[in-house]
Amino acid sequence: MTDLIESINVVPEPIPHTEISDPSVMAIKPVVSVLMITYNHAPYIADSIEGVISQKTYFPIELIIGEDCSTDNTRNIVLDYQRRYPQLIRVIFSDRNVGAQRNSRRVLEAARANYMAFCEGDDVWIDDRKLEKQISIMESEPDCSIVFHAAEIFREREGTVKISHYGSSIKNYSLDEVILAHPYLMTSASIMVRRALIEPVPRWVTDGEVGDYPLTVYCASRGKVIYLPGVMSRYRAEVPGSWTVRSRGSEPRKKVVDSILWMLNEFLRETGNEAIEAVRNRQRKFIMMFLYLSKNEHPVLLEQDRLRYMSYLTWKDKLLIRLTRFYAPRRMVKLALEVREYVRRRLSGRKVLTKGDSLAGPHDVG
Repeated sequence: MTDLIESINVVPEPIPHTEISDPSVMAIKPVVSVLMITYNHAPYIADSIEGVISQKTYFPIELIIGEDCSTDNTRNIVLDYQRRYPQLIRVIFSDRNVGAQRNSRRVLEAARANYMAFCEGDDVWIDDRKLEKQISIMESEPDCSIVFHAAEIFREREGTVKISHYGSSIKNYSLDEVILAHPYLMTSASIMVRRALIEPVPRWVTDGEVGDYPLTVYCASRGKVIYLPGVMSRYRAEVPGSWTVRSRGSEPRKKVVDSILWMLNEFLRETGNEAIEAVRNRQRKFIMMFLYLSKNEHPVLLEQDRLRYMSYLTWKDKLLIRLTRFYAPRRMVKLALEVREYVRRRLSGRKVLTKGDSLAGPHDVG
C-alpha cells in the first residue's frame, strides 16, 4: 500500500474551530443547508455568495461557509457578508489550514437541514429558482437521494464555456451509471442530497483526494438519482488551487488514483460488493486515464505500485499501455477514446454543448 492509502486509514485529530453566526435571527429549522467551502477565492467568493442569497424560496435556508485560513482577502469578504446577512450565513474557520477534505467534513457535520446543496467558493448558481426546483423533486420523490441539473463548465485558463446537458426532460440514473460516468456527469454546484439517507457519512466519502465523486456514489447506492434539465449553475475548472490544477503532475495523479481505488474498495466493502463490475471498470479507467494515457510521460513507479495497478487491468489495457509507450503517439489514442466517448454519449441520448448551442437536447432513451 502507498503512503497515501495508509494515511487515509488514520483518523485525523479534530481541529478546534470557530463559528461566527447569530442563532437569534436564523431559522430554527432550515429546509436546505447550503455548504460552501472556500480557500483563496477572493476573486470569486462574492459571486458565489450572491448566487445563494438571490435564491427565491418559500422555505428557510442557511448558508454554511467553511473558510480554510485563506492567504488572500477571502475571510474578510466572507465575514462582511455574514455581518450583512446574519439571518442566513454561518461562517466556520480555524486558525490554521485544515485542507479541503476536513473543511468539507466540518461543514457537513454543521448542517441542520433535511436537504443539503453545495456551492464551492469559485462556483456560482445562476438560476434564482434552483433550490425551489430541486426541493420540488425531493418532496415529490421521497426515495430520491440526490437530484442534479445541467451546468455551465467554464475553463478559467482557456476562457471557454461548455454546457453539461443530458436531455430536455427529467431522467433517472442508475448506480452503475453514476459510478462509470465520473467525472462527466455531475458538477458539485448542481447537487442536492437528502441528508437522512446518507447519515452517518462514512469516512471514505470525505477523506479522499476527490470530494464530490464519493458523495454521489454513496447517494446513488441509497436512493434514486434524478437529473433536471436547465442550466442552473456555473462550475469553474482550472482555477489556481482547484482539484483540476492540483491533480497535474506524476505524483499528484498517482495520489488521485490511489484515493479513488481506496474509496471504491471501501464502497464495495460497505455495500457487500454492490455494483462490483461497474466499480472495477471505473478503477481500470482511472488507472489508465491518470497514469498511462495522460499527455504527460508514463510515471516512474515503484515495482510494488506497478504490480498493484496492473492487477486491476485487463490484457487489453496492458497492450494499450505498451502501444502508447513504445509505438503509437498518445495523442492519437486519446483522440480515439474521445471519439468513442462522444459516440457513446450520443447513442445514450446525452450531449455536451458549446456556449450558444440550443439547449433543446435529444429525448431520453430509457
